[in-house]
Amino acid sequence: MNIRIATRGSRLALCQSEIVRKKIMSLDPSARCELVIVRTAGDRNQHAPLHTLGGKGVFVREIEECLLNGEADLAVHSMKDMPAELPQGLCFADAWEGEDPRDALVLRQGIDEQTLHASPCVIATGSLRRAAQLKRLYPKVTCVDIRGNVETRLARMEERQLDGLVLAAAGLIRLGLRSRIARCFDEEEMVPAPAQGMLALECRTQDEDLLALLRRGSDARARSRAYMERGFLQAMHADCHQPVGACLRHQGSRLIFDCMWGNAGAASFAKAQVSGTCGMEEELLNEAVVIIERQVRAWAE
Repeated sequence: MNIRIATRGSRLALCQSEIVRKKIMSLDPSARCELVIVRTAGDRNQHAPLHTLGGKGVFVREIEECLLNGEADLAVHSMKDMPAELPQGLCFADAWEGEDPRDALVLRQGIDEQTLHASPCVIATGSLRRAAQLKRLYPKVTCVDIRGNVETRLARMEERQLDGLVLAAAGLIRLGLRSRIARCFDEEEMVPAPAQGMLALECRTQDEDLLALLRRGSDARARSRAYMERGFLQAMHADCHQPVGACLRHQGSRLIFDCMWGNAGAASFAKAQVSGTCGMEEELLNEAVVIIERQVRAWAE
């Protein structure tokens, strides 16, 4: 089987595509994989705030066009960057196990977490979700926008003398930069983006042989995570103007689901945690949505 893999050209995107290529080769040693590098609108404009460019879709539209036009067979994305709905004719393969889903705090040399609590500090993030939750954790912190790939953000933190920034732990770990992490936030204190740390394997719906091959690399816990976290995103009809987070944890046979949803200005956000046992995913998802919607309605009263 010949598989053309569409990917962005950043070091992290290429690293993630290489993870997928190696996994495919382990599943089918006769497969031949070729990378197709695609420059997206989000790559071309790394200065404007993400939500002003149309949100997460700016990183995927051109890649999806390659799939639909037959220029590629498989696209590898960070699943957290995917919009709630996919174009007609495209689908996700069954989810593979992901990396650490948490958000990570990176601090400039000479700054520690006590400083964030004690003094006015400036933390950079391109995420409305992270900014909203950071302000509750560190009331004295000011959040500023930052764009670019992981290495660019780290360099801009030093250039602009920012006190720190918040990134996905998964990206830092995959790039071999775990040592830059000052701390990872617990899923309860900073709810991650839906499916953060997971790779989205996007294919054409009619490519049944490829989907069957990729399904062999999936596992039940990963499918459960993708179902609940992406399901929350879809149930809340979230767009790029709202902070939204969802994270499912497995503790043995127990499921713990944290979620959050904020208004457009991120001045307020609702949070919920529900728990149950494996097999209760749909029930827990519905329960969490009801709790969040109840809190949101209370804002208007």
